[in-house]
Amino acid sequence: MSTIDENSLRKIFDSSFDEIFVTDSQGVVLLVNSACERLYDIPAAQLIGKRVNELEQEGVFTPSVTPLVLKEKKRVTIIQETRTGRKIIVTGNPVFDAKGKVVFIVYNSRDITELLTAGLELESETKAASKALSDLSYISLECEEEKPISCSTKMKEILSIAERIARVDSAVLILGESGVGKEVVARYIHNHSYRNGQAFVPINCSAIPEQLLESELFGYEGGAFTGARKQGKKGLLELANGGTVFFDEIAELPLNLQAKLLRVIQSQRLVRVGGTSQIRLDVRIMSATNDDLAKLVKQKKFRDDLYYRINVIPVEIPPLRERKEDIYPLVMHFLSRFNKKYRTEKRITKEAMDLLIGYDWPGNVREVGNMVERVAAMTIEDDILAKDLPEKLLTKGTFDQGTVFVHEIMPLKQAVASVEKQLMLRAYKESKSTYAIAERLGISQSSAVRKLNKYFGDVKERLG
Repeated sequence: MSTIDENSLRKIFDSSFDEIFVTDSQGVVLLVNSACERLYDIPAAQLIGKRVNELEQEGVFTPSVTPLVLKEKKRVTIIQETRTGRKIIVTGNPVFDAKGKVVFIVYNSRDITELLTAGLELESETKAASKALSDLSYISLECEEEKPISCSTKMKEILSIAERIARVDSAVLILGESGVGKEVVARYIHNHSYRNGQAFVPINCSAIPEQLLESELFGYEGGAFTGARKQGKKGLLELANGGTVFFDEIAELPLNLQAKLLRVIQSQRLVRVGGTSQIRLDVRIMSATNDDLAKLVKQKKFRDDLYYRINVIPVEIPPLRERKEDIYPLVMHFLSRFNKKYRTEKRITKEAMDLLIGYDWPGNVREVGNMVERVAAMTIEDDILAKDLPEKLLTKGTFDQGTVFVHEIMPLKQAVASVEKQLMLRAYKESKSTYAIAERLGISQSSAVRKLNKYFGDVKERLG
């Protein structure tokens, strides 16, 4: 069997028209082929040993894909712009060691400048990157479709409504507290509509600086202002053409831009900043807020004409505390995602689950995901016990003390024991003394000790 020597391997490496770029887990450049000279106008040797964040700061390319690869621990594709004005599609692939840690990142980059200039579609493997836009960097990954968890009657009704309104193109206003999943429902509507093959562009109105918001929404012509690109730039609305645009936190949109957005919605045309020609627009408008827009209209902080334009079909998502049937499947969903991502086998015990179901979740679904990941990451053993949960789950006012939650049928004797165990655990955590526990539960101190040992073994070792 023939082998390839190092010199031949290097020639093959350099013969690739696409750039090949290799860094370690810290983002230090280890290898790069000669294609980089065409893209960056820098000799390959000058890149070796540099960190990608340094190269980004120096303007060699922007944005860097490395932080996304390290965060997601999976293949990530974005579009970059180089110092020479080239547009390149970059895919970063993590390489793992035997313990599942990222040791190298291999990047493949392809110049797509001419394709974009000509207005041609990118190859199939680049479509996700060209259509997806982030709130802050404005170019990011296409988010994975995540179907809303809908075990409760309330959420099932909402998804049923979502499927019905997906058949029409009317504007939708999604209401609900922060973290209830407004964007997930908006994506669900988009994915069930005839526009599902086109872009879904989320725009967080509070995340983009006000001085940049107009040019980012509507785009600009070359030379429209100091620092503008010579060739101009498409805005987020234009990039969403044919698809759906989702205005999150729309109450934060400044009044002057509310007027301009209203004109765009009414005419289905936009004019870029510094431009005069009208661009036809075909997008579905969806918006979301956790504010009372009707109240803001009365206070003259939100335009009434825009309010009626975006509020054709209101959809209100209830907070998690009003649909507790969804907590169990949500916890299991986030735990499954954690196990898959980090190749673990974490499990939540029934006692811990009962506490999670009893919690009020002021941060809603977002808080569930945050807490599950934190607890799973911090727990050494595979079984997540009640004692592993944060103290706030047992703090007065955040736990529903008047209701026992049942998420599965069990023998009555077992159910009584489960409730008794929860009471013992809570009393212990709040009292830290068997005498105080006995007094609070109305039992003798010896009974308190016996029950604690029954459920938790060595109390000092297990709960101390």
